[in-house]
Amino acid sequence: GHRGATWPYTNAVEGTLGLSSDAYLKKATSLLANDNPVLIRITNHTVCAIGLRNGVTAEMATADDVLVMDPADGLIKTLKEACGKTRVIDSRSYSLRVAKSNLK
Repeated sequence: GHRGATWPYTNAVEGTLGLSSDAYLKKATSLLANDNPVLIRITNHTVCAIGLRNGVTAEMATADDVLVMDPADGLIKTLKEACGKTRVIDSRSYSLRVAKSNLK
């Protein structure tokens, strides 16, 4: 992880490292549509995507439709709001991550 951070209760989603931002977001929304919260890396920060805006399908979702919990302030906001004016999806350096299904 970044600066030594680890996520021991998650698995990297195979095939997501190095995707284009659009493909990365599409995979994240697909995971969300199947009830899987997903860690999304944005510039110098990680947020937890927890859902999609009501009435929006994974196929049509944009960063404005992805709801995230931002650990920086504990607020729920859209992915676009979490990115603000200076951050972008960092799909080139980090895989999407989901919770391990076999926690003991």
